[in-house]
Amino acid sequence: MLNNRYRLIFPNVLTAINLVLAFGALTTLQRGISDQVLILILIGVVIDGLDGLVARLFNATSSFGKQFDTLADLSLFYAVPAMMLYQRTGWLGVLPLLCGAIRLARFNAVDGSSKPYFEGLPTPMAALLIAGNVLFVSSLLPLIACTVCLCVLTISAVRFPHPLKSLADRGAPVPIVRFAPRPRPLP
Repeated sequence: MLNNRYRLIFPNVLTAINLVLAFGALTTLQRGISDQVLILILIGVVIDGLDGLVARLFNATSSFGKQFDTLADLSLFYAVPAMMLYQRTGWLGVLPLLCGAIRLARFNAVDGSSKPYFEGLPTPMAALLIAGNVLFVSSLLPLIACTVCLCVLTISAVRFPHPLKSLADRGAPVPIVRFAPRPRPLP
């Protein structure tokens, strides 16, 4: 059995990797290589899914981990697309960052972890859609319109289904790979 202190390290290392990906994406943008940034965000989406899974599997959830994950999410999923957008539209680029910060602060203030849905557009999806639009929408007016719509959806109360929780609620088997045996409670 792993010591409790060491169990907390594993999910936080994954979160730290997302912060490194954010830094790498920002430096890549600074060098003018936008197309590689979408790949870094996509890798971050996978890692973001794994850090929560690992935290639950190792029974290593913590207030620190939740706050650390929020900062990593804000950096990779909102600051990076905001900078991409800034390079195309100027100060409109701040909009995803502001809406992302509002969404993440609201998520941390209200415990919504037991709901079978996301309230507002989920953070990784918002990042992929905004970054993808910056790269693939060539005309400025549709890019601005899409960005504003996505940002409004991010902070909205619109319910988006949580795929794994929705399956579990219907009694369907949820495909989750277990990386380690579930820890037994201490006597």
